[in-house]
Amino acid sequence: MWRFNIYFNLIIRESDILKYKLFDNALKVLEENKMIKKNGTISLDLTRWEDIYKAYSNKEKVLERSNGTTTYHAKDIAYAMWNHGIIRSDIKFKEYIKQRNGEYIYEINNEGKEIEPYKISVNVIGMEQMHKRLMVKRVIEEIDKDSKYIYYGYGLVRLHRNTAKIFGINEDIKMSGRNGIIYKC
Repeated sequence: MWRFNIYFNLIIRESDILKYKLFDNALKVLEENKMIKKNGTISLDLTRWEDIYKAYSNKEKVLERSNGTTTYHAKDIAYAMWNHGIIRSDIKFKEYIKQRNGEYIYEINNEGKEIEPYKISVNVIGMEQMHKRLMVKRVIEEIDKDSKYIYYGYGLVRLHRNTAKIFGINEDIKMSGRNGIIYKC
């Protein structure tokens, strides 16, 4: 990413969200703001945002299943709340690597220091997650009026078959950030 002048500051893993109980803290805030429903599961009530719930076939989005496991959306909301300072945690970070722009990437380390929350976050994620991102945006900006959760969506990325031929493949390839074929040049 550095070759494209793209930089970031923190490494935080999905497992860290659970380890540091960010969702437990987020759940308390969601309850205080009357944003959830409990009925065997814990769900975000989407009826307060008509444009979002009309995009789904139901008026709720499950955050915690009846077996106690949290969904991807729950972790996204909890991480965004932590990132914006709505919830606090004892997560500490240390310098991991210095980037070409002179700034460090920090990773979790209990011997490190706390990181100040952000009031603005920019999230670049595929368009297929647009409604989920808008859900997070609405939660964050409704709870903390000074926060800005910015979502930039991008469309499907394909490797054209003419380019794929370079790799010995005779078809278009849908690129994925989470799985698929890895090509090394």
